Amino acid sequence: MHRLLVLFSSLAFTAQAADLYRSDAYLKDVRANNLEVKSALQAAEGARRRSQEGDLVTSPAFYTQAQAGADSKLPVLAFFNYTKLETQGVSLGVSQLTSWGQQLKVYYNAIHYNYVDLVFPTPGAGPKTRFFDTQPGLEVTQSFWSNSFGRGTRATRTLLESQAMASSYASQFRARAALAAAEETYWKLVIVREKLSISAVALEQARKIFEWSSNRAKRHLGDEADALQARAALEARELEIQIARDEERTASRAFNKTRQLDSDQVKELLEPLPLEKLTKLKAENRMDKREDVRAAEEQQKAAIAGAAAASEKDSPTLDLTGSLSFNGRNDNFGPSIGDPFSAGRTTWALGAKFILPLDRGAASDAVNGWHQEEKAAELMLQQKLFEQEQDWKDLGKKLEEAQRRLELAQKLVAAQKA
Repeated sequence: MHRLLVLFSSLAFTAQAADLYRSDAYLKDVRANNLEVKSALQAAEGARRRSQEGDLVTSPAFYTQAQAGADSKLPVLAFFNYTKLETQGVSLGVSQLTSWGQQLKVYYNAIHYNYVDLVFPTPGAGPKTRFFDTQPGLEVTQSFWSNSFGRGTRATRTLLESQAMASSYASQFRARAALAAAEETYWKLVIVREKLSISAVALEQARKIFEWSSNRAKRHLGDEADALQARAALEARELEIQIARDEERTASRAFNKTRQLDSDQVKELLEPLPLEKLTKLKAENRMDKREDVRAAEEQQKAAIAGAAAASEKDSPTLDLTGSLSFNGRNDNFGPSIGDPFSAGRTTWALGAKFILPLDRGAASDAVNGWHQEEKAAELMLQQKLFEQEQDWKDLGKKLEEAQRRLELAQKLVAAQKA
């Protein structure tokens, strides 16, 4: 019989343990349902993916365009005439801005010309009125002042990447803070329930003491003042348990709110406080850098890159451009595609472009503003590093103080039970 009781007790304890709604399960539900946490996590992932946007600055791009038109104005050369010139053309190519400031463009143009009612003054066969002109080519532009050898391009790419990563780290820190608050909410409900249980026991004890004192006073075995004191203690305990019930309702609502439920009732059985574990708990290994510190680092990088990009953008422009193309012509489109490479008719050009912004005061103010933001970002990073160091030291001290209070509370509980 005794073995059966032990077996049933063991099975009941196992079932009860299996039904516990543990903190890790609660945090899993918070991650899945809490809109603030989900928003922060998605924002962090989205910003991390967006950090790849900087690569688009120097990635190759395909382009194509088509056009059609008709020109009926008088020709420049008066010895031949036509009613109008009809054109249909298409061009396609690949362009790329390199990290060293070169703008590269490889292209292929094809245009169909149709001279309507062409009249040529010389006798004999006139020129062709319908034909295709094709032109493959290469164009290179190099920056020598503004964006000299790609300084501005690299700064722009760093700016986009750092801004996105700063947003990602900030969102990660917000999610971590929300999950930490959720875990605190879990254990707060555990403590409030324990407090309510203790208040219920204390109320029952106060009621028994009051009944015992009242009976002694009625039998003239005790002082009436003792009965009044016992009554006052009973009413104080009733007030305590009412406060504990209100606290449980508030904690339960916060518990459910964190997991996106609208209710004042928590039906789950929560795990008890791990007192032995808490007294021996050690602080976790220190993180190298918190997410808010990493966000400040990325903001500093963004400020430095922004200052560099603004300085390059507002500088005078001096670009050198070179181009080389091959030219072909044929009545039919198919053969005209390969004509440029066999006709031996090339076109080349060299050019330079210089632009000087005249409002140098505004450009100087813009650059100085970026440098001030750069210094502000550096100060913010130093502040975040200082806060991280102080928070870590405070955490260790608070843990030691809390463990000492817990040990004293356990001794007090033992004395009260005795």
